[in-house]
Amino acid sequence: MSLSLADRLRPEAVHDRLRRLLRTRKPDHSLDRAFYTDPEIYAFDLQAVFNREWIFAAAACELPEPGSFVTLTIGTSPILVLRDRSGEVRAFFNTCRHRGFKLCDTARGRMPAVICPYHRWTYRLDGTLAAAKHMPADFDRADHGLLPGRRATGLRVLRRRPVGAVGAARPGSRQAGP
Repeated sequence: MSLSLADRLRPEAVHDRLRRLLRTRKPDHSLDRAFYTDPEIYAFDLQAVFNREWIFAAAACELPEPGSFVTLTIGTSPILVLRDRSGEVRAFFNTCRHRGFKLCDTARGRMPAVICPYHRWTYRLDGTLAAAKHMPADFDRADHGLLPGRRATGLRVLRRRPVGAVGAARPGSRQAGP
């Protein structure tokens, strides 16, 4: 009997399948093809590694002056790491809060502000929303800044938290974590 997608993605079902694949692995051979191609194993890997562990994003010295930035992808999340005008290094999800459009496609460089190429929402280097045209009168820019990632001193290290996790970003929230 074939299992439904929901049943196949249950953590215990994926664990059982991974254990079975690892038990049948031949010594001194690569992992089974499924480890590289199976979307269920990939989803498990994202959850088990990228959503739980600290991931190196950038060294602070890579961002020598205000507006310096680097971009990268951690798991499935695009990340923007930059130095703000006060000299603080910050990390944000590289997506506009308006329509989720990717803000910056360039790997590294310098910019005076973060501007969404879709509707031109403009964010200051500290992540606050500076401009958003054609929004209703009750729209509060303070509620729509970039979602920050967590960080560690000296290095910018992110811990991505899925929506719904404790401390994770929620629609309309200002921060993705502490």
